[in-house]
Amino acid sequence: MKLPDKALVIAYNKAPFVTCDYDILSEIYKCSLFQTGNGRKSYLYTTYRLVILFFKIILEKYSLVYVWGLDFNSIIPAILKNVLKFKLIIVPLGYELDRIDEISYGNNSKFREFLTLYSASKADKIICQSMYMSIQAKKYGFDVDTVYLCIQN
Repeated sequence: MKLPDKALVIAYNKAPFVTCDYDILSEIYKCSLFQTGNGRKSYLYTTYRLVILFFKIILEKYSLVYVWGLDFNSIIPAILKNVLKFKLIIVPLGYELDRIDEISYGNNSKFREFLTLYSASKADKIICQSMYMSIQAKKYGFDVDTVYLCIQN
């Protein structure tokens, strides 16, 4: 009997929507969850978590990496994707696709914009959670699918 392929789900935390996706993927894949935590703790902590993620992806040999977030969470998988030959699915959280300079919201730095554009260019699929997010993603030229509460449109 063939063992199921392995999938890695990457998210800032184990929120209910992440758990829902994890449960769905677990029906097909042998899943692992990697929580990066939010970057507000410190850049050192975030860097530490990204280094661990880097080695986890290299050593575990996943066939699918499913990422919640289109910037810091997705950059390591995007860099490793072509070398390690896994599928990369990214679910943007929303702020990465917006830019409102007046209130310092969203993708308001060149570095974050680079992370977003590079990661999206490497993704096999980008899944947006609302029509608004899909419209914003298409402004960047991303090819996206839109899923509302696990119902595809």
